[in-house]
Amino acid sequence: MALQTRTVTYESSDTTITIVVSEATAMTGMKRALLRGQANAYLRALDEEAGDGDSDTTSVDALATVLLARVVYPDLVACVVEAKGLDVSELDVAAFSELPDSLVDAWEAAVYELNPHWLPSASADEEEQAAKKGRPSSG
Repeated sequence: MALQTRTVTYESSDTTITIVVSEATAMTGMKRALLRGQANAYLRALDEEAGDGDSDTTSVDALATVLLARVVYPDLVACVVEAKGLDVSELDVAAFSELPDSLVDAWEAAVYELNPHWLPSASADEEEQAAKKGRPSSG
């Protein structure tokens, strides 16, 4: 079975990065789960560095860090099957967060085009909100 792939290319004055992403397989899904674990460890370390263990998760920066670490980073990195100009195998959350936005946007679009089932659905969001409020969902 041949999996679909997409190639993303980013060029700046001093570098060219080419990333090939693929449809998810069972192994890709497992890598994604492991990367989420690494991201959670990164977030715990940030909390410990803050000193009080009770970080402010309501600030825009804090929320952006959590979403980037727990969703975007594992989804994008797990799907990479080939990369030139960027060592994805050594890419941690901190380094990922410093990548150019235009590269990450194109990379993200390619990953979710191939793996739309990884995007949160509206019905799942509605069910989660209903559960938080103690009501059955409308579905």
